[in-house]
Amino acid sequence: MFRPAHSSQFRVLLQGEGLDADEEYLGFYATRDVRAADPVEAQVLATALIERTWQSQAGSALTTVGSVQALSVRDLKWTPMRRKPQGFTFFTDDEAAQDAALNIERRAYGR
Repeated sequence: MFRPAHSSQFRVLLQGEGLDADEEYLGFYATRDVRAADPVEAQVLATALIERTWQSQAGSALTTVGSVQALSVRDLKWTPMRRKPQGFTFFTDDEAAQDAALNIERRAYGR
């Protein structure tokens, strides 16, 4: 996909939810870096990356993804890149587990 010269690097923290193989609720946090013209486009691109991951990975933890939404978008123009975010931090419907997962994801990627 063509990106204009004025695009920036953004780090997007996403939250998603769906069902596992046993039809049980399973949520996740994921952080993705994308190049985009603005924060809105960054959210769209990062969400698409997550959705493509589930479509391409047979046997993943989630069999059905119900929703994916951006929680935060940070412009990395002045922030040095540490490591490229990948993977997911999963949680159950327990509130403490969800809080712990969010803290793990934020610490891992400098949020």
